[in-house]
Amino acid sequence: IAVIGLDIEVINEKSRIVKTIPDQVKRSLRPKLKQISIFDNKKIFSNLMLGDWLYFPAILWKTEVIKQIKFDSTFHTAMDLDIFIRLIDNENKIAFIKSKVLGYRRHDQSASSLYAKSIGRFDEEFLCHKNALGIAKEKNWKTGAFLAQLALTVRLHAIMQSFLMVFTSPLSALKVLVKAISPIR
Repeated sequence: IAVIGLDIEVINEKSRIVKTIPDQVKRSLRPKLKQISIFDNKKIFSNLMLGDWLYFPAILWKTEVIKQIKFDSTFHTAMDLDIFIRLIDNENKIAFIKSKVLGYRRHDQSASSLYAKSIGRFDEEFLCHKNALGIAKEKNWKTGAFLAQLALTVRLHAIMQSFLMVFTSPLSALKVLVKAISPIR
């Protein structure tokens, strides 16, 4: 096992437990979990292509594996999805412990919240899906390939964000919208 994901409680800037739409979506994307789950690579790959529901700060990493595979520092917010894809490609296992062990703070001024509003975030996520599509095709994982190409949650988020950007940055809004509706190549 190279990665163990831990369950979290989402909190706001005042340390109060909150239920935000992104976190409710993430929770709905999770596969059915036991107290401790060790995932089949093909299934977790497909599941992560539907949407990345793991929380990066709540991950335990096997150091020797991470030293070999290494994080790609060109990614800012999709670094976790990128490394999950590459770990699975290299036959590493991902596990999950269904125990809320930490509070994940979500607020408007966090680095990920600010970056989430930029086109760079979508560039990263679509690049992850493009890389995943190649891996899924190579492994003949048809569902994984379909979901990597579909990139449903990424596209929906990009479309929603493009509408929010239209009055403040019309050109960026158009770029995000075009990216959201374009095939992954």
